[in-house]
Amino acid sequence: MALAAENARLQAELRHVTIQRDILKKALAIVGQTSPTATR
Repeated sequence: MALAAENARLQAELRHVTIQRDILKKALAIVGQTSPTATR
């Protein structure tokens, strides 16, 4: 039973990390679209 609980915990953590990765990819795409002069 402990293995099933660990598996469920790891699957939940994987979902969380996957969501974070997707958010970071979208943020990088947005940052990459800005022109270099916008930061001056």
